[in-house]
Amino acid sequence: MIGSKPLDGVNGMESERGRACDLLFPGVAREVQSLAPWAELVKTVLLSPTGRVDPARGAEYNRPKDCLRVLTLNNARRGEGFEEENGFIFYHRSGPRANLPCRYVRLSLLPDEWSAELRGAVRKLLAARIMPAVTKDVSAANSLEEQFW
Repeated sequence: MIGSKPLDGVNGMESERGRACDLLFPGVAREVQSLAPWAELVKTVLLSPTGRVDPARGAEYNRPKDCLRVLTLNNARRGEGFEEENGFIFYHRSGPRANLPCRYVRLSLLPDEWSAELRGAVRKLLAARIMPAVTKDVSAANSLEEQFW
C-alpha cells in the first residue's frame, strides 16, 4: 500500500520495516477493533458479581479477559448504567445480581477471524502508521492517516 517491497519471511522481520510492522500491528489492530462493533468479534457472556459494591458506582463485575470494549451490560449502554475501570465493570442500577448479560467487542489479533472490511481497515491504518518509519515522509503519512479517518 505504501509502495514498498513485501516483507518475506524471517528476513523481512529482521529489517527496519519488518520490526516496525511487528511493533505497530497489535496496537493498530486494537485501535481499529475498538472503533466499531465488528460482527465477527462481538461476544455475549454472563457475568457474575465479585461480591464488592462501591457505594458511588454500584456492584462490581470482572471484565472479560478478551474484552476490548463493552457494548451493553444487562441491556444498558455505556453511560446508561455502567462504567469500566481497571479491569472491572460497575453496574449502577442495583446491588449485585448474578448472571448479567454482557455484550462486548473482543480483541482478536488473528486476521483469519476478521471480515474483509476489518482486514482492510487494519491494513490502511497500519500503512499510515508505518509510512514514517519506512519513508521518513511525515506529510505523506499524515495524508494517508487522514484518508483512513
